[in-house]
Amino acid sequence: MMRSLIALALGSFCAAASAQGPPPFPTGPPAVGSSVVVSLDVVLGGAFNGSAMRTDLLEDGLLPTSQPYGAASFSGTDLAYAGAEDASSYLDGASDVVDWVLVELRTSVSSAPAARAAALVRSDGTVVRPSGQAGVSFDASPGDYYVVVRHRNHLAVMSASVIDLSSGAGSLDLTAIGAAHSNGGDAQVDLGSGVMGMWGGDGSADGRLTSSDRNTQWLQDNGTTGYRVSDFDLNGRVTASDPNVVWLPGNGRTSQVPTPSD
Repeated sequence: MMRSLIALALGSFCAAASAQGPPPFPTGPPAVGSSVVVSLDVVLGGAFNGSAMRTDLLEDGLLPTSQPYGAASFSGTDLAYAGAEDASSYLDGASDVVDWVLVELRTSVSSAPAARAAALVRSDGTVVRPSGQAGVSFDASPGDYYVVVRHRNHLAVMSASVIDLSSGAGSLDLTAIGAAHSNGGDAQVDLGSGVMGMWGGDGSADGRLTSSDRNTQWLQDNGTTGYRVSDFDLNGRVTASDPNVVWLPGNGRTSQVPTPSD
């Protein structure tokens, strides 16, 4: 759906112009020899501008070339990940990358991840490997898996049903209505025109949108620039639009991804 809207917009343009311990899942990098690939589409709601996601972080040289989830600030959270993914070569010539996401596979709704990988989201919603190659690659046996997508300041989402990877490959479009798992709440924000996106504003990375995201995370960074979790709209600047436009509409919501039970 997201790519269709981008294609339509581009077509119109061209026509007009001619506690306790670490999390209960693996935090290290995927092993060499990944055996399943997921073709994935997702939208980071905070970065959506009505037709695509902004790429300011890349354009302004703020996007890290290696995956950011190994930072100490994510220690003890569901985002803690020690993978060694590096996108230096790809980002050197890329023009449409939005940010890094962390993707995981689960064998059941509440099982611990069977595999994890860091990947990049492009402005049209497609998720690619650090090399720029389409799809997210995992070291996991072919089979049926739920797919979870996490981001440093958006609420995590999970596929509403298992994705068939028995052939070694499968696809998931999380921008589609009803594609995300729900426990009774709004798993994603409706961005209009049939596009669903992840809720933005979770500066504390605790899976909830609460006043602490604004009063603690955002307030202490207000007026600064850089690659910051308080930059909810991902434009490289921490301003009043971050809480007012991105955080406020989702305030009170929680991620609908179940906490691993084993």
